[in-house]
Order: sequence, then C-alpha cells, then structure tokens
Amino acid sequence: MISKLRAGLRRRMHAAYLRCLGTVAPTRVKPRTPISLKLLLFKSSGEWIEAAFRRQGAPARTSTNPSAWIVHFGHVQVPQGFHRPLIELHGVIWCRLPSTTRHGAIDCAGATVFSDHGGRGQARAHRRKSTPDHGRDAPIAGVAHGRCSGSSMTAATSQQQWYAVFAGSGALGMIMIDVTGTAVALPSIQRDLMLSHGAQQWIITLYALTVAATIATGGRLADVFGRKRSFIAGVVVFALGSLLCGVSVDLPMMLCGRVLEGLGNILMGPAAALLATEAFGPAQRGRAMGIYSALGGLALVFGPIICGALVQLGGWRWAFFVNLPLAAATLLLLRAAGPATASPRGGTFRPMHSLLLAAALGPLVLGLQQSHVWGWNAPLTLTLIAAGAVLLALFIVAQRRAAEPLVDMRLFADRQFTADSLVLFCAQCALVGQSAFGAIYLQRILHFTPLQSGLAMLLFLLPLMLCAPLAGRLYDRYGAKLPAVTGLTLATLGLFWQTQALPRADFLLMFPALILTGAGMGLFLSQTYTDGTARVTEDRRGSAFGALDTVRQLGGAIGMAAIGTVVAGTERARVLDIAVKAAPEGAARAQLEALMEQAIYGKEEAVRVLLEQWPAVASALRLSAAQSIGDGYYVGSGMVALGLLAALVLMRRKPDALPQIAKMVP
Repeated sequence: MISKLRAGLRRRMHAAYLRCLGTVAPTRVKPRTPISLKLLLFKSSGEWIEAAFRRQGAPARTSTNPSAWIVHFGHVQVPQGFHRPLIELHGVIWCRLPSTTRHGAIDCAGATVFSDHGGRGQARAHRRKSTPDHGRDAPIAGVAHGRCSGSSMTAATSQQQWYAVFAGSGALGMIMIDVTGTAVALPSIQRDLMLSHGAQQWIITLYALTVAATIATGGRLADVFGRKRSFIAGVVVFALGSLLCGVSVDLPMMLCGRVLEGLGNILMGPAAALLATEAFGPAQRGRAMGIYSALGGLALVFGPIICGALVQLGGWRWAFFVNLPLAAATLLLLRAAGPATASPRGGTFRPMHSLLLAAALGPLVLGLQQSHVWGWNAPLTLTLIAAGAVLLALFIVAQRRAAEPLVDMRLFADRQFTADSLVLFCAQCALVGQSAFGAIYLQRILHFTPLQSGLAMLLFLLPLMLCAPLAGRLYDRYGAKLPAVTGLTLATLGLFWQTQALPRADFLLMFPALILTGAGMGLFLSQTYTDGTARVTEDRRGSAFGALDTVRQLGGAIGMAAIGTVVAGTERARVLDIAVKAAPEGAARAQLEALMEQAIYGKEEAVRVLLEQWPAVASALRLSAAQSIGDGYYVGSGMVALGLLAALVLMRRKPDALPQIAKMVP
C-alpha cells in the first residue's frame, strides 16, 4: 500500500515538474502522504511568493531529479489585503518543517514545482498577466528577517506557539527590568559600596560597552547555532550575571556581573525576537508580535516601580535577584513551546571583529570618563583617546574588506540610513543620562524613596510608550522625516527645560519637562529602526538592524561617559570651592572635605554631621549637586539637537519607492 502511494506521488511530482517546464497543462491535485520536509522559499516581486519542498535529508543540490522534490500544490495563504502568489522568483531561504499535513506549511489548491539549478533558486514558470509587477528588489510579503512565512510554520499546537511568544516576551522583560531597575538602585549601590561618581558610572557604561561591541553578533549566533540554543545560553548567562551583581561586595565583582548581563542580553535578545516572529505564519504574526512588544513595554513601564519597591523593602540587591525567577519561568515556557521552529543555518562565527570593536571602544570611553580626574591635557587621557580612535578606524577598514562583516559599512553609503544612525546615536546619548542621573537626582537631591523615584519615572516612560502608535501612523503617511523632526524638537526642548529646572530642586518644574521629553523620544525611536531596515532588501535587514543597534549602544556608552565627566568634574570644582570658603585652612578643612566626600557617596552619618555642624555647607553641597547634574543635561540636550540637525539635513521628506541601497547591498 505504501509503495503504491509513493509511486503515485512520484508520478504526480513528475507531471508537475513537466507542467513547470510548460509541456503539460496544469491540473489541481492534493497531496495525501505526510512526509518530513524542508521548505524552500523564494523572494519574489512585490507581495508574491512561491515555495517548494525538499525531502528531509536530501542533498542540497540534487534537485534536477524531480523525485527528490515534494510538490507544492497551491498558493501561499497570506493575510487579508494581500494578493495571490506570482511565480517570478529570485533568492532562496531554507526552513525546517516536521511534516506535511493538511494544515502544514501551505494549504493545497494548485500545483507548482521548482528546480534549484545549482542553488540559484530560479523557477521555470510564467507570470500571471493580471498581476502587477512591483520590481525585483521589493521585499517579500509576510517574511520577517529572512524567514519563511507559510500559513503555519510548524505542526505545533496553538498553545505551544504562544508559549514561544511568552518565552520571548519574558526575555525582553528581563532586559527592560534590568535596565530601569539598575538606574533606580544606583544611588543605593553607590552608598553601600562607597563608590565615587566615576566608579558608579562604570556600572552603566560597561554594560553599554559590552552590548555595543557584541550586539551585531547576536543575530548571527542565533542563525549559526539555532534560536533555541542561543536563547537558552543567553538566559543562563544573564541569570548568572544578575546573581553575581546581587552578591557583589565591591566594584570589580559588580562590573564582572554587568559584563555577563551584557553578553546574556546579546545572546537572548535577537533569539527572543526570532522565536516570537517564527512561532506563527503571516496571518497571526502581527498579533503575536504585538503581544510580544506589549509585554516588553509593560516591563519597561512597571520595571522601575517593581524594582523601586524591592530596593526600598529589601535593598538594592533585589533589583538583580528579581531576574532569577523570571529566567526560570522563561526557560520553563520555552520547554513547553516544544522543538525549535527553525534549524541552524550553519556557517562560521568569527569573534575577532567583536574583539577589535571592544578594543577600540574601551580606551576611547575610559579616556573620556576619566578626563575629569586626570585632566583633558594629561598624557594618559590623550593616549587612550588617540588609541581608541586608531583602533576604531582599523575596525572600519576591516569591516569594509571582510566578506562577512560584523557591521556592513556599505549600508552607510545611503544618506537616509546614515541619518537614522546619527539620530539613534544622539538620542541614546541623552537617554542613558536621563535614566541614570534622573534617578540619582530624585533620590539624592529631592530625597525621594526608590519607590517614589520609580513612580516619577513613569512621567517619562508613559508618554514614550503612548506616542509610539502615533509615530507609526505619521511614518506610514509622511515618511521618517516628519516624526523624527517633531520628536527631536520636543525632546530637545524637554531636556533644555530640565537643565533650567534641575538647579532649582523643584519637582513641579520638572513635571512638564519629563512628559515633553518622553513624548518626543516616543515619536521617533521605533520608526527610526523601521526606516533604517526598510532601506535594504529582506535578506539584509538583520545586518541593517545590527548596524543600527551597534551605533545606538555606542551612543549610550559615549553619552554616559561624557555626561558623567561633566557632572563629576563640575561637582568636584564646586565642592572644593565650598570647602575653601567654609574652612580656609587647617585640620577643620581636611575634616570638612572628608565629610563632604562621604556625603556625596550618600552616607547618612556624614550628612547628619554636616547638618549639625555646618548647615550652610550641607545646603550648598545639595545645591552644587543639583547644578552639576543640570550641567550634564546640557550635554544630552546638545546631542539631541545634533540629531535634529542630522534629520533636517539628511532625511528625505518621503521614503523612496525603491531605496537605492537595496541595489547597492546584495
């Protein structure tokens, strides 16, 4: 019986193969035999796609034998509003399917079969005359990040598919909670570990440096080793980093934990997005990604509140320990999701480019951050900055010559892509300073509790989230320039407003400025990513996203170093001036300087002694700290204004019908 079914299927495949060559009139048939398959998906014109199946384990380039193929009968099911598939094909992507059932990758209605012809993936078929041609470089419909988009990607149940989405959302939530929670806990960490301003900045800066140097490799690792392996490794490494941060007793131990957290971020972040994307076909993918993003947004909004309450009740260590149960729950959800939806694509992974980028960014950021201690004219400062600049230039040259670059420099030949990169770089410079020094200001100057500071951060985060849908509508109608210019203008005004309100130590004056800044950031951040990745063909969007994220994280590291340098340098000068005026000379001055230094670290005993013995000094010290943070915000507002200038000069009013970069980057 089985042999007869196989013989009949082979005859049908051969007939379909002949129809593809134009020698036999097409007929409509249905396959009935479940067989383990691989799906070969082609990029096609406009919104049209076709697919062919290969037997599981068949050699990759033996498709000249029609018996090696399983016929694809029918048209790809696509979301409402899309057209039926056309058959002019180019490009090829492989995905693994466990079996063909009636609800397999593609439901059946007609017959088409394709030949690989040495891996070029060109189909021998005719285009339907009634179908519009949108151009060969138009992206495929329903395919995200170069992945297959059948009506149902796996034979998993709907429940298992949602488990994959929730697992990805859990990883995204861990990242969001860690970023906001660390900012809320930073004043308590500084006070407990007796850290200077420069030392506490490294807690934020080193994390951003690790992510910036390795973020572009995250997607490639998910391709080479598989989404599930990369995801599990990332969650485990991130949890270990959080545990190490939570038990830290000094700065080096804390920094090691932050490096591990950064590495876990780049391992699980891209894999989480891909797991959520590939769990469903195009008909449900929008809903799945909407839930994935919404849960991540909830973590961003409620993360400061949760961590603020934990820090207030149990201490700053719980801002890191909270990631441990989240990691365990995420791994359990991933196990319930069943097998991976896509097999590893293979290939090689070369870490040297990431190491070279890290070697360039390390000296550069170190020189910037320590310049207030060593001096801008100090030989060590100049040497480190020069060495970082030279290594960064070598990295750029290496990327231009590499066959598989970490950051494809050809992307920056497009003016619009360059503008998107500059906007993200400048915005992240200000965002990092806003989150870190905003929490320090609220707790140290305004004497907010960690929970109150977490609630106050909602004034910035909620407008950022609520303005994102409006930004999407503006982008769809007017392109990237209008939301970018509008958002950057509002953010510049909001940050400049904060520079004037911070020295007055009045939260009511900051209230409108926080809302204005958050609304401005929300109008352009996500749409800048959308515009940048739309500049390339579908199979290059992963590289484009990696390049944009690398530039953004680099902006965060440099921005934290620059703002921190201004804050620490100006506060140190003001503190010395206050000490000289209060105690001109002798032992009293030395004692006063020691007390002031401990008060800067947040030691309550030192603050109490200052209030009792030198009340005027305590008041002046609080005012100087507020003024210094306000000086640092000038750097943030200036960087956002620079991003506004880039958007005005480089961005086009409306997107191109066919971006030129799609032709330049194969």
